[in-house]
This record gives sequence, C-alpha cells and structure tokens, in this order.
Amino acid sequence: MAVPALEPSDIAGETITADALAAQRKPAEYGIDWGARYLCVAQDDQSTLAADTRLHFPERPEPDLSEPSCPQHKHIESRAIWIASALNV
Repeated sequence: MAVPALEPSDIAGETITADALAAQRKPAEYGIDWGARYLCVAQDDQSTLAADTRLHFPERPEPDLSEPSCPQHKHIESRAIWIASALNV
C-alpha cells in the first residue's frame, strides 16, 4: 500500500480516518510517526487484525452502537461498533 502523498507537516495533529481496506500497518505508522491520529475500521474478515484486537480487549462490553441484519441486500450482515481509548498514544 502506498504512503499518503501528504507532507508530514500537513498531518501533524490531524486525525486520519480509513475504511477497512486501508487498515494497514504502513499508513498507520506513517501518520503516527508524523504526529497524526489514525482511526480505522477492523472487520471480522481481516482475521489477523480481528484476532489481535480481541486479544487486546478480552472482556469487551456491549457495543456502543449496533445495527441489526438487513435482509434487503440479499445477504445477512450485522454491524457493531466499540469505542476504546486504550490504544491512544
């Protein structure tokens, strides 16, 4: 994955958000190294990332937000979001 085409001074103090496709170590490290916060989505189909997250939060509470399955899209999908600051640097 390519590193963002931003000058480091442009991202210091900013929050970089990324969808599950960009939940990768290299762009996260780039942003953090230059003083930005990096927020990304982790999905269950990202097996290593999901397993590492569960290992770090073994006793997670109920989700902060959850959405029931929506059969209109011809597949079963549910979403749950947990918000945590334990990994803040």
